Amino acid sequence: MARRLILLLTCVAVPALADEPTAEFRASLSREQIAAMMHTDVAGERLSVIPFATMGGATLIGGGLLLGTDSKLAQGAAWPLLTVGALEVIGGLVFALRAGPHQRHLDELLASDPQEFARVERKRVHRIRDTFQPILLIAEAAICVGGGAMATAGALAHRDTLTGVGIGLAIQGLALFLIDWAVLDRARAYATALELFLP
Repeated sequence: MARRLILLLTCVAVPALADEPTAEFRASLSREQIAAMMHTDVAGERLSVIPFATMGGATLIGGGLLLGTDSKLAQGAAWPLLTVGALEVIGGLVFALRAGPHQRHLDELLASDPQEFARVERKRVHRIRDTFQPILLIAEAAICVGGGAMATAGALAHRDTLTGVGIGLAIQGLALFLIDWAVLDRARAYATALELFLP
């Protein structure tokens, strides 16, 4: 029985040890593969105009309709909706317009100097993944919480305008949080691919 157990453990352990990657044999991506990943990342940036512009346009329309009512609650909610809606439309257009030139520059850099491409892109994507997006997500979460607290305080004090502003802020904070979480996921995937690119 003991011999069978030792044999079984050996059969399991030896292949597992043999499959452990080493520095010399670590999987790496080819230039063509990292180019495809880069194009996917840039395409995601370009396509971000769709959620930003759609949400921004809907927010502007909704904010305009609310502002035209006689309700102080609705008018209060309209102002953060109009402000953030305009920023969303502008942000989406900026992302879409810069994506094309950005991809052409990266294609040229990858073709002429793959090592510099890897250095530049790793620095950029790590900055997005580790600094920009976490800061945005924290700020947006704070807007959600602050808006909810403001709406609650306004409701308790029977101040409809304050309640409306709080509701508008909470809605916009949540919507932006969800969009930026998707951006963070894309940055994480691209950063992982860049670490596997060894020119």
